[in-house]
Amino acid sequence: MLSKGATTWWERWNGDTGDPSMNSYNHYAFGSVIAWIYRYGAGIDTNLSGPGFKEIVVHPHLDSRMPSARAEYDSVYGKIVSDWKGSPTGPFSLRVVIPANSSAKVFLPASAGTHVNEGGKPVTTQSESGENVVHVGSGTYN
Repeated sequence: MLSKGATTWWERWNGDTGDPSMNSYNHYAFGSVIAWIYRYGAGIDTNLSGPGFKEIVVHPHLDSRMPSARAEYDSVYGKIVSDWKGSPTGPFSLRVVIPANSSAKVFLPASAGTHVNEGGKPVTTQSESGENVVHVGSGTYN
C-alpha cells in the first residue's frame, strides 16, 4: 500500500487489481485494530474532560497472552510513550513519557495497597476501581 502511495488502509491488500467493484482506498475498519492496541494494549488514552491529550490516561490492560506492549503517540503537545512488560500475576514494569504541558493519570495493574516504586523510590498512590493510580506531570517515569 505504501509503495502505491496509500495514506490510509485500503479495504483489500490487493485493492489495486483494477476491478472497480471492490476497491475502497479509505477503509478504516482495519484501523480499529490499531486503535485497540494503543488504547487497551499499550494503554494510551485521553481524558475526555479536557482537550485532546492535555490530560492523558495511561491504563494498560494486562493479559497473560500478551507479555508486553509498547506504543508512541505524537500528540499536539509532544510524544506520549507507554512501554510495559509483565503479567497479571507476576512482576510488572512500565516506562511512561508524558510531553511538556500535559499531565497523566497512570493506572498500575496492581491491587490497591501494593507498594509502587518510581526510579527505585516509593511513590504515593491512590486507589481507583481497585487499582493503584499515580498522577504525574510531564517527564519520563519508570
